[in-house]
Amino acid sequence: MSWEGVEDYDVGQGAKAYLDRIYGASCLETEKVTVLASTILFDEVYYAAIESIDQTTGKQQVYAAICPFHYNPLEADGITFSFNELTEDYDPLECDCPQYILDLLTPTESEYAANWRQRCAARLRAPLDPRLREKVADRAPNRQDPTELRTRH
Repeated sequence: MSWEGVEDYDVGQGAKAYLDRIYGASCLETEKVTVLASTILFDEVYYAAIESIDQTTGKQQVYAAICPFHYNPLEADGITFSFNELTEDYDPLECDCPQYILDLLTPTESEYAANWRQRCAARLRAPLDPRLREKVADRAPNRQDPTELRTRH
């Protein structure tokens, strides 16, 4: 998927609320979509567990949404908020999804989604890189232990 940009982004509502609305809006009349849980990590990536219920069959699926984003209020072209709307089926590079979101996902038959989930699980088991620890500490000054971000709700 390609990056989308918006000019009328309301910074007051926050990126999480904005992206919850984007992912919670279904394009199909036969589908009910709900954001079960979501978070933003490192001020640049949105992760969510999205429940999709087919209104005709009742089949329920919970999949991961991953959305890198960028906010720049001084952007010359007026596009102040840009984002890349992805799901785990794209096997995105971003794989820092918190465990509590992974725990909500239903089993998948997608090889790409399974690969992404495995990479996320491996990242959660790995020790935090010291360079990343500094980055997390810089962006979360109210936290004593930056590894707490892995379980932030």
